[in-house]
Amino acid sequence: MIDQASIFSAQREFKKAEELQTAVLEKRKQTLGDHHPDTVRAMESLALTYRGLNRVQEAEELEKLAEDGKN
Repeated sequence: MIDQASIFSAQREFKKAEELQTAVLEKRKQTLGDHHPDTVRAMESLALTYRGLNRVQEAEELEKLAEDGKN
């Protein structure tokens, strides 16, 4: 799913990418936890998608969570 989301992002189809990235992030949080590197990468990817959708505040909040997840 994450590969398809990346393709959507590259095609600037951010809404479709958001749907997949949100599902991936939730699954990774459930199975791996908030601090796992794969979960953090999913947060960063979704934050970039939010920026593509001009949802800057949500992007910044998610970027902060991703940074906290690295610690």
